[in-house]
Amino acid sequence: YSAYGRNNWSTGTGCGFGWVGSYGYRETGLFHMSHYVRARHYSYVTGNWSTVDRWLTLLLGYSYATGRSTKMIDYSGQFPIGEGGYIDGGKGTIGGIPIGGGLKLDNCFHADMPIPVTPLPWLRDISIGLDFCRTVYDTSCCKPPATAQECIDMKLKFGAKAKLPIDYNISKLPDDVRALSNILMSMVSMINIIGLAPIPVRGCPEKGYSFEFKVCLKGCIGIASAEACIGYPSGFTLDVKYGFCGMPRAQVQGQVGLKDCH
Repeated sequence: YSAYGRNNWSTGTGCGFGWVGSYGYRETGLFHMSHYVRARHYSYVTGNWSTVDRWLTLLLGYSYATGRSTKMIDYSGQFPIGEGGYIDGGKGTIGGIPIGGGLKLDNCFHADMPIPVTPLPWLRDISIGLDFCRTVYDTSCCKPPATAQECIDMKLKFGAKAKLPIDYNISKLPDDVRALSNILMSMVSMINIIGLAPIPVRGCPEKGYSFEFKVCLKGCIGIASAEACIGYPSGFTLDVKYGFCGMPRAQVQGQVGLKDCH
């Protein structure tokens, strides 16, 4: 293939995918709309899209990958991404508040971001993340009975560190945890995933739901450190190590996932 997708030489019969086909680029057989990329059509003849970029209309217009097809890729047909597909928001602090985060677009959508304002004085380094995929399958080659034609896979990640002061009133812990949970759920509701275009691939996935979660708590109580994890379907695990580990502190990390194929 040429850098912009012209088929210079091939053997055998095609299967609908060719130039960067693993990213969801589907060949159409048309001349000026040679590839369908989820949101719009692209032409290897002109090296441009058939319609303007919906998000960066004035900046990019019809341009494909900002004219750098060997250095950039457009997974969604709406926004070009550099090598590796990762946009790093940078890391640092402003007035002691952590800033930065990251966004990755490959065959899915991945977002990770810190929460800049801590709701509790003893809590820090709060982060939240989301992995989201919406895949539409070509099941024309599948054997009956009919299988799922679309799968939605979503995973929510969260993490935080805590260092309790010596004079902390432990009776306040349930209220503090409840306040933190409300903030995390508010952050989740702000993430809009409705507009993410589906990924077209071939396959025969089974219908049904699958659910998984895992939460791990790592802690130090002065003379011992422990890591306790509970999850489904993994169950409960506990690892305790004895030895001085410093002031009381804790770290929680977790992930909740849901996959729906229908």
